[in-house]
Amino acid sequence: MEVRGPGSISGAVPIGRTAPAAAPPPAAPAAFVAPRDEVEISSAARMLDAASRSPGVREQRLEQIRAAIASGTYETPEKLESAVDRLLASLAAEEASGN
Repeated sequence: MEVRGPGSISGAVPIGRTAPAAAPPPAAPAAFVAPRDEVEISSAARMLDAASRSPGVREQRLEQIRAAIASGTYETPEKLESAVDRLLASLAAEEASGN
């Protein structure tokens, strides 16, 4: 029975000279293309930007709020109840998340 495999020993093999490796051909110079960044602005963002640039609407609303505060009609029981409900919901969510 004859067994040959990775552990089998073969006879001596002469070592010959190796041929020198050929130099790689010179690479053609690649044209440098600078990367370009792009930004896409959604229509909703454009609308918000336009709204923030029109001071008349905001100033008008601020004047309404100032007048309501001055007359004592800004703080209502409904607004207070809504604020307390949001505060309690926020605290419950914070507690549930472990913070």
